[in-house]
Amino acid sequence: MTVPRCYQLCKRAKYAYFGVQHSKQCWCGNSYGRYGAKPMSQCKQRCSGNRKTFCGGNWRNIVYSTGLRSSRQLPGIRHLGCFLDKGSRDLRKYAGSGRMTVSKCYKLCRGKSYMYFGVQNGNQCFCGNSYGRYGVRRITECRKRCSGDKSTYCGASWRNSVYATGVTPPKILTPGLRSLGCYIDRKARDLPVLAGRGSSMRIPVCYRLCRAKKYLYFGVQHSNQCWCGNTYGRYGVRPKKECRMRCRGDGSTYCGSSWRNSVYATGLTMNDIMPGLRYIGCFLDSANRDLPKLAGKGKMRIQKCYQLCRQKNMAYFGLQYGNQCWCGNEYGKHGGRRASECNKRCSGDSKQKCGASWRNSVYTTGLGNQGETKLPLSHCSQHSTTWKAPCIRAIDGNTNQHFFKHSCTHTKTAKGAWWQAKTKKLARITEITIHNRQDCCAKRLNNFVVKVDGRECASYRSSAAFSVRTFSCHLIGRVVRIETRNKVPLTLCEVQVFGHYVVARAWPPAKGVRYLGCYVDNKKRDLPLLLNSRSKTTRNYCYKSCKARGYRYFGVQNGNHCTCGNSYGLFGRASEKSCRSLCQGEKSTYCGGPWRNAVYTTGVSRPLASTPGMTKLGCFIDKTARDLPVLGGSGSMSAAKCYKLCRGKKKRFFGIQNGNECRCGNHYGRYGRRSQIECRKQCTADKTAYCGASWRNMIYTTGLDLATSSVGVRKLGCFVDRAKRDLPHLYAAGHRTNKAFCWRYCKNRGYKYFGLQFGNHCTCGNTYGRYGKAKSSTCSSVCKGDRRRKCGGAWRNEIFTTGLRSRRYKTPGMLHLGCFIDAKARDLPKLAGKGRMTVGKCYNLCRKLKYRFFGVQYASQCWCGNHYGRYGLRDKNECRMQCSGDKTTYCGAGWRNDIFTTGLSARPKDSAYLGCFIDNAARDLPKVVNAGVKANSHYCIKLCKRAGYKYAGLQYASYCTCGNSYGSLGRVSNKQCKMTCKGDRREKCGGPWRNSVYSTGLKTRKVSTPGLKYLGCFVDKATRDLRREAPKGHMSVPKCYRFCRKHKYKFFGVQYGNHCFCGNHYGRFGIRPNTECRMQCSGDKTTYCGAGWRNSVYATGLELASTGAGVRKLGCYVDTAKRDLPHLYAAGHKTNKAFCWRYCKGKGYKYFGLQFGNHCTCGNTYGRYGRAKASSCSAVCKGDRRRKCGGTWRNEIFTTGLRSKNAKRMLHLGCFVDSKARDLPKLAGKGRMTVGKCYNLCRKLKYRFFGVQYASQCWCGNHYGRYGLRDKNECRMQCSGDKTTYCGAGWRNDIFTTGLSARPKDSAYLGCFIDNAARDLPK
Repeated sequence: MTVPRCYQLCKRAKYAYFGVQHSKQCWCGNSYGRYGAKPMSQCKQRCSGNRKTFCGGNWRNIVYSTGLRSSRQLPGIRHLGCFLDKGSRDLRKYAGSGRMTVSKCYKLCRGKSYMYFGVQNGNQCFCGNSYGRYGVRRITECRKRCSGDKSTYCGASWRNSVYATGVTPPKILTPGLRSLGCYIDRKARDLPVLAGRGSSMRIPVCYRLCRAKKYLYFGVQHSNQCWCGNTYGRYGVRPKKECRMRCRGDGSTYCGSSWRNSVYATGLTMNDIMPGLRYIGCFLDSANRDLPKLAGKGKMRIQKCYQLCRQKNMAYFGLQYGNQCWCGNEYGKHGGRRASECNKRCSGDSKQKCGASWRNSVYTTGLGNQGETKLPLSHCSQHSTTWKAPCIRAIDGNTNQHFFKHSCTHTKTAKGAWWQAKTKKLARITEITIHNRQDCCAKRLNNFVVKVDGRECASYRSSAAFSVRTFSCHLIGRVVRIETRNKVPLTLCEVQVFGHYVVARAWPPAKGVRYLGCYVDNKKRDLPLLLNSRSKTTRNYCYKSCKARGYRYFGVQNGNHCTCGNSYGLFGRASEKSCRSLCQGEKSTYCGGPWRNAVYTTGVSRPLASTPGMTKLGCFIDKTARDLPVLGGSGSMSAAKCYKLCRGKKKRFFGIQNGNECRCGNHYGRYGRRSQIECRKQCTADKTAYCGASWRNMIYTTGLDLATSSVGVRKLGCFVDRAKRDLPHLYAAGHRTNKAFCWRYCKNRGYKYFGLQFGNHCTCGNTYGRYGKAKSSTCSSVCKGDRRRKCGGAWRNEIFTTGLRSRRYKTPGMLHLGCFIDAKARDLPKLAGKGRMTVGKCYNLCRKLKYRFFGVQYASQCWCGNHYGRYGLRDKNECRMQCSGDKTTYCGAGWRNDIFTTGLSARPKDSAYLGCFIDNAARDLPKVVNAGVKANSHYCIKLCKRAGYKYAGLQYASYCTCGNSYGSLGRVSNKQCKMTCKGDRREKCGGPWRNSVYSTGLKTRKVSTPGLKYLGCFVDKATRDLRREAPKGHMSVPKCYRFCRKHKYKFFGVQYGNHCFCGNHYGRFGIRPNTECRMQCSGDKTTYCGAGWRNSVYATGLELASTGAGVRKLGCYVDTAKRDLPHLYAAGHKTNKAFCWRYCKGKGYKYFGLQFGNHCTCGNTYGRYGRAKASSCSAVCKGDRRRKCGGTWRNEIFTTGLRSKNAKRMLHLGCFVDSKARDLPKLAGKGRMTVGKCYNLCRKLKYRFFGVQYASQCWCGNHYGRYGLRDKNECRMQCSGDKTTYCGAGWRNDIFTTGLSARPKDSAYLGCFIDNAARDLPK
């Protein structure tokens, strides 16, 4: 296959594309690429018909075009898939049948402006604007070939191959269109109006229909229905996948499904439907209606009420209680409320809010400001003036919105730029209309605030620009101010103010009277004194009433109440809009609102008094058994007077009760806390302050504190506690619990630390923190004896020092080990002392007696010993008896020792820890002793050192192991040697089959032993492995080394502790693990000297076969059955380099080899089978385990040092057969023959060739080879006159040239030419 051949085949078959694959395949088609593109590197198989070009790869096509036009090249065409068809056709229009192709059907349907076409059953064409209503199928079901073009597919029976024609429907502009989701529909329709249905239905069509009818929302359902409405969603939302029926008019989009609406917004707003509609807010209503006209009841919604009130020509309408509609031209006379109070759903539309009980949601109808007039403005000013645009332009009556028509103001660019003007008189301003600039820069006015007399009445913040906007205000004042919140110039084209004038009264009435704000009130009253002033209610009246009673603050509420008090704001601040009820005695001003106080100062001030450290703590209950026990005084009382009385009595707290009684104490609050509302009786000596109430104390601090840092008290933090107490001594202090009380309590009992827990407990102890520190936030329980402070928490101690300190002793090396059980057979055997005992005293006693450990028991006993812990460890809680000689420390308990170290060393100075090592049944350290409860490093090192071993090990908590070497089984992590020593709980004594190894300090004597090397442990028998035996007796490794080296032996072995053997070969009885050669040498206990019938074998360092004797390594070479080096000798256990060298050199060979660890090979040539990897010559020599002796069919080859005698100009031609009729006819000589000798004989006789045969014969001739060539292996008899070379064999000639010329000097080669029967060269 070639590319041009494939091209011709596919073009002839009318295909648009062809591909070559797998070097020999040709594929055709009208489309390609459905499985994706790959890099050209995967299409690099050479064409079978042309190796210079590529023909794809395995399952890889190199694709080319034939130049024919395919359906893919038709403009706008796009294959959409294979779709099911039925009798009621998916594509409605039948376009034609017969000899059909995709391009023909495309032209038929595109010519009729259809969006889609389908080819079916190979010969039918259908057109339509939607498809897919019967479902999609696999592409493999549309594989019937087109009747007009066999190269393409045209659907199948009742299967359409559907394509897009590229025709797009005319675009319908859909501004504001937004998808809202998939919603359930029922017979009582969610969207009530059916706008249309049919096969042309799609989303833009339905949008246009519903928008024309002025509906907010529309839904498409069941692929062909359009529904409109102003609300949606009453039957619930569903996942979008339930609205997946394709639109009849556009198969590319979805149009709901059965009883499912795909709902969209038309983009219209309420103002588009209801012009002039604007939400004002939530307002209070009463029996005297705020909006007087009831327009309707029942199924109510905003649109319905809007239309009802607009028909009655009313300016405002309100919806109340979900089903009532009220109309009027004024609103707000009962005050405004928070928007959250108008949250009842409309009965006619659950998505809308329609007020609440006695609450109106108020809107404008857009019909103007009935009852209000436009108020003229004057005395304008502004932040600055630029562009010659003064402030007067905003109030000149010219509403033109183009700046260059001289109708708009302009300030400099600044944050907080402002414009303001005044009304003629004090007025109630209801609305302010602002005309914005429109020729440019309208967005500058997108963040500003509108104020009346400095109070905010409206604001605007939006990214959208407005042209003309009216703001609802409802404030009384004169100065109207507009102020920007962005850094922009302020431009106003016209400002119009609507409202009516009111009569003003002088305010404030006196100095010191100041408005504080609008505050929330309830039945528990923020300002406790309530005066029901009704029609007399004005700010002046309330001011005078409260000031006369000595109160610091007064408030006006709901237009008809005065309230008085000495504090305010208990229930929080409220919006200024909620304090808009008109005063009943002065209709032009506001007097708070329902449960809202407009609060002012009366100007009365509190008398000054010096009270350092005084802090108000709150209102607390009192009873007959007084909370504060000491009566400080009674009568004319104030907080300052009571403070001085109780501070003089050195009390930390004082309380004033019932207005005239002073009580003192160091604890408070045991009967509970109450709200400050219950402690609001005026003090008899100071009406501006409260002094408790009946059986209620208003409590303060005097500033005195008893437990301070000056006496050593220091906070340590918040710590966890448990049932086994961190601080063991627990006292339930109850209502007395505070820092000072617990400090005194624990200090008097001699403890170093005290804690406060759960608000009502004191805890004492000499140590702390065993359960860890806790978050400070968990120590948040209020102290029952001091409500200002925190006293720990549930299972949490707030811990402090008491200031006491333990006695100091010099105790170098002392370390606490824990609490241990004792018994009659004492754990620590030596009783060192009794009586007034301390830890320091016991330390000195036991250290003096040279003991490593000491324990204090039962508060007064001191015990000493070198081992501890055999009866087990206990929790520290069991060793907490205070020492008889020092209460700040613990000294064990009954049969419990608190054990410490004395600091004396555990092991010799020359000993060192070496690590954790593996052990097994064939021990790493051979000597094993069960030390039991004595097991620790000190004991085991001492034991092994005494036995003459270099190393000691501790295993399985209770065993000592000894030896002169370690680590033969490998090292492991120290984590595996973590068992606690039975004789010292501080130390780790190995683990199961794990040794913690130490050096004992003993060292092997140093002796000069050059070349000494340990080779291993080897078996010996009666026929000795090493033949020469040295005198036995007091033996060591160096002694045996010297003897054997002196007698020129390469190896020596020590056996059974006192035997020495020498030899040049070893290992013929086999090697054993080193663990079998661990008998201590009789002459040096720190080393091993074999065992019974086991030699520890070493090299002496002597070497026989060296480079000095001409021995040179040539490498590792391949061998076969036809040997590379022909002479083979099985040397067995004697096999090593030295032996084979001597053997082959003795036989006169130039080269020797070592093979398979036990063979010597000899020869005069090598390498005919090639070189091998050095790693394949890795067999261990049986005569020297240190060395490698070739491998399986691998020779490690060396030179022997012998050299051959070579002749000049001689060339070896090969090994040739001879017979009785000789190949080389002339016998030149016999006897001690060499190659050089034969060369000279034949050259002398002027022969061109010579051959050596059968080791001793020389033959000459001018021709050779008539009996054939043989393998070189057949010509390897050593020459009788030179053993280093070969001289043929029986009837085999090793033939060479003599160097004499073959043709005359004037002859030359001319070339190769054709010949035939009529010869080119006739002779």
